[in-house]
Amino acid sequence: MCLTSACSDSSAEMQEKVVMSEIFEGKKEGYTESLHQPFANSRVDEGDINPKVLQLLSSEKIQYGVPVIKYDRKGFKTRQRQLILTQKAAYVVELAKIKQKIEYPALKGVSTSSLSDGILVIHILQADIKQKGDVILQCEHIFEAVTKLAMLVKKENLVNVVQGRSRKMQMFIDSPCLPLPEKEALPTCNNFLPSSAPRTRAPEK
Repeated sequence: MCLTSACSDSSAEMQEKVVMSEIFEGKKEGYTESLHQPFANSRVDEGDINPKVLQLLSSEKIQYGVPVIKYDRKGFKTRQRQLILTQKAAYVVELAKIKQKIEYPALKGVSTSSLSDGILVIHILQADIKQKGDVILQCEHIFEAVTKLAMLVKKENLVNVVQGRSRKMQMFIDSPCLPLPEKEALPTCNNFLPSSAPRTRAPEK
């Protein structure tokens, strides 16, 4: 006999795993191992979210939360954050502050690398002048978080898994650039995120 709530949870997770397979199968390292790891309803308990943030989000139901590391676009300094997903938007939260709100209609897409690095980039439509630009995050539960985000946004082909032997943070931000083998010099393309070397500017023409 299956209790209603248990059956519902099992069905929801099965649907999530199907969506995850559509996004990542044969594209990202760690996918096979992730199939055997159950998805959590959330990686952040309500008690872990600052009361001020909960008050700001009181009109929206939190669907999922997960601890993340955010990389600054300039200098790539790391900062501890929470990624909170509701039915309407994704929020990047710092302690008692909502640092960035990304409404789903303004979300252009999500990029991850083909490696097991946990990096994801949330791309923002340039037409949304309220946004600061693309959001660069590292997440321990990347398969879970990206799958849940894709299901909430309900947008086909939302996720792009960037292929190639790129370094930990070499990814596409605004437009594609071809990654070079690891032993070669990093390209000067402004859209790559080098893992250790500072970004270099291409010489002016």
